[in-house]
Amino acid sequence: PATIGVACDNEPEARAAVAIAAELGAGLGARVLVRDVVESDLWPAFGGYPIAINMDAVLEDVAEAARAALAETCEGLPGTVEAAVVIGSTYEQLDVLAGEVDLLVCGSRGWGAIRRVVLGSTADRLIHDARCPVLVVPRTAVEAERETSVAAAAGA
Repeated sequence: PATIGVACDNEPEARAAVAIAAELGAGLGARVLVRDVVESDLWPAFGGYPIAINMDAVLEDVAEAARAALAETCEGLPGTVEAAVVIGSTYEQLDVLAGEVDLLVCGSRGWGAIRRVVLGSTADRLIHDARCPVLVVPRTAVEAERETSVAAAAGA
């Protein structure tokens, strides 16, 4: 692939996906596009009740915090990594990204069947609908990284 896309919400599983995509991209000489999506529909967070606040300002504040976290996640990664935060529907924005890349990488929280049915799964939806191949980094990759970090800290 010449261009690799990565879905990142700055959770540990997504950060692992970004790191793996960056390593893969550096090894292949591919450009890596990292996208964090700020969900534009914040009404559920406010219980669906109308409130007198400037939603555009709230979204921009959330996006600014996401930009800072994403910059930290991407700091020091190998290769060509371009990170951006976009506002919109998570699935729709990742579908757009899938149309711009040769490979899409995402993390999986591995919540299990019941939670996935109730809460939905971005990774599951992407592997079925994306317009390009999708590489899903399993939660076990994050757990192995945590175990290595704990072992290193214990030895220090």
